[in-house]
Amino acid sequence: MVFFKNGVSQGVAFENLFEGMYFPAISLYKSCTVSVNFGPNFKHPPKDLKYQPMSDMGWGAVTEHTLADMLYHVETDVDGRRSPPWEG
Repeated sequence: MVFFKNGVSQGVAFENLFEGMYFPAISLYKSCTVSVNFGPNFKHPPKDLKYQPMSDMGWGAVTEHTLADMLYHVETDVDGRRSPPWEG
């Protein structure tokens, strides 16, 4: 995992992480002020690196949820399973 400040790499922070999605978090102590930009319009985008802005993550979740719903309904129609009781 690599962090950038104003488009300049701050070096590798973590290696050998478990596969998955990681989301930024900020921890502050007392009277600190922080400014962050999760995209998509970066003032200093990383160079020579493929990246995806956090602002795009919402669309990925919508797509994944929609596909899961479609698969559920297709499987239910094909093998005749009944919907769970909470779906009425």
